[in-house]
Amino acid sequence: MKRLLLPCLVLLCACGSEAKKEETPAPPALTTADLAGSFTGTSMAATSDSVVGTWTSSVMIDSAGAAQGRFVSASNPKDTVSFTQRIEGDSVISESAPYTDAAMPKGSPQVHWKAIGRGMGSEWSGTVDIMPVGKDTVITHLRWKSTRTP
Repeated sequence: MKRLLLPCLVLLCACGSEAKKEETPAPPALTTADLAGSFTGTSMAATSDSVVGTWTSSVMIDSAGAAQGRFVSASNPKDTVSFTQRIEGDSVISESAPYTDAAMPKGSPQVHWKAIGRGMGSEWSGTVDIMPVGKDTVITHLRWKSTRTP
């Protein structure tokens, strides 16, 4: 009987300590209000901290409740790129309209980008793929981070 008592006590203590562990509350679900605002950001090479571009973006929520944005590269401020955003789980997916990238050689096809990111407060970060319009071929894969501006 004593041989059974010791394993049972160990098991009970282990179960009791598991039940007492504090559970981390899940972050609140994202809403379109979390997306609205102005942001400044940087894009970096996928495997290093080399900054390849700086930019600003602004997002507004339209009358249908959809997030619509405008992206402006600091190196080409006269060109703006429109984009849409949608929430999927704890991430935001942004997709641009087709545009002509001034950094690419003259005569290059139009491109578009798809960015996936997550935010914590005013800080957001993620990855972005730049692709030719109508193709799934990734021309460039980058990381990005941004901060909401007041």
